[in-house]
Amino acid sequence: MKVTVKRSFAAALALCAGPALAEMSLYEKSGDWNVFRNAATGGCMIENGDNNGHIVQMGVGKPDLPFGYVAMYSKDFTPLENGERRDIVIDLDGSQYSAVAIGVTEGITPGFYGGLFELDNPDLVRDLAEKSTLTVNPGEETSFDIDLDGTKDAMAVGFECLNAES
Repeated sequence: MKVTVKRSFAAALALCAGPALAEMSLYEKSGDWNVFRNAATGGCMIENGDNNGHIVQMGVGKPDLPFGYVAMYSKDFTPLENGERRDIVIDLDGSQYSAVAIGVTEGITPGFYGGLFELDNPDLVRDLAEKSTLTVNPGEETSFDIDLDGTKDAMAVGFECLNAES
């Protein structure tokens, strides 16, 4: 089953499916993206989702992921155990990257599944900002697309958030 993720702020905010969202406060909106700040850690993330309950987050500020991360959550994903690692392929408009998804089950809304991967490649970060569509595991039955419309502007606000004083 291929899933296409389109942006809808209200769905993402209403679901609050991301990790540790309770610790986050809304910093600012950027198009269809919410930018959240964790006052305790100084970390910030951008988040968006769709009306089908898919959520994507990108952020900086997790001590174990110093270069940042992309997290994706859905009721439709194959469950990964907390901390379980799975190799994935990320395609950004034809540019492909290998990544390791890490399962996240703690601090997310019950019934949602997902994980995150580390942003440790500057080319991948640039492509996330500049490309139109992120496809996870292209060509596989479980592949899905994420519309990246507005990501570059949201990332800029996310960096402003990182530099803001608590």
